[in-house]
Amino acid sequence: SVALFPRVAIADCVDEGNAIYYVPSDSRLSWKSVLRHSKRDALKAGAGRIIHKGDWKSRVRDLLGR
Repeated sequence: SVALFPRVAIADCVDEGNAIYYVPSDSRLSWKSVLRHSKRDALKAGAGRIIHKGDWKSRVRDLLGR
């Protein structure tokens, strides 16, 4: 599933060691077209990734502007 925020669209897999994939709202890319792909293809299409390791929660907060 995808969560939409004012600055970014985020697709998350909650498994430890997995990742969040995101597309900024100000991107020229459509989050729908990018995040419907496989993880590898989404990255090639311009999605960002935050792996669930270390301080990943603070990186997500930064991404959201909180």
